[in-house]
Amino acid sequence: MAVPPTPALPFARPGARGTGRAGGRKTAGYVFVSGYLALLVLFGVLPSGYAIYLSLTGAGGKFAGLSNFFATGRDFRFLPAMEHVGLYLLIWLVVLVVFVLALVAAWFQPNTVQPKLPVGWMSKTWEPPQSTNISE
Repeated sequence: MAVPPTPALPFARPGARGTGRAGGRKTAGYVFVSGYLALLVLFGVLPSGYAIYLSLTGAGGKFAGLSNFFATGRDFRFLPAMEHVGLYLLIWLVVLVVFVLALVAAWFQPNTVQPKLPVGWMSKTWEPPQSTNISE
């Protein structure tokens, strides 16, 4: 059984690809992305490149290679500093997980999807489903 072809839209012309408002949307997209890219380069790529340059040079500005990293690894303060960073990371992650779980437990009532307290934009725009039972 043959499927009849779908009728063409009244505003669609054959061979009219890439004309009209689509070009304007494309340009607007490039404008928005260019602002982000400029900030990314200015505050992300350039400082990272400068940090890499500084890490590979000595105090006099001469190229030092990886000797700065080896000297840091041999320093007596390096291992205790890494232990402190690891301990801070462990404490921070545990506190963060406990806080998020407590927030979720305080927000939602047991066995429902509806939050207890309406807060901000969610109270105006989001409504929970009335029923999840298909037979109703």
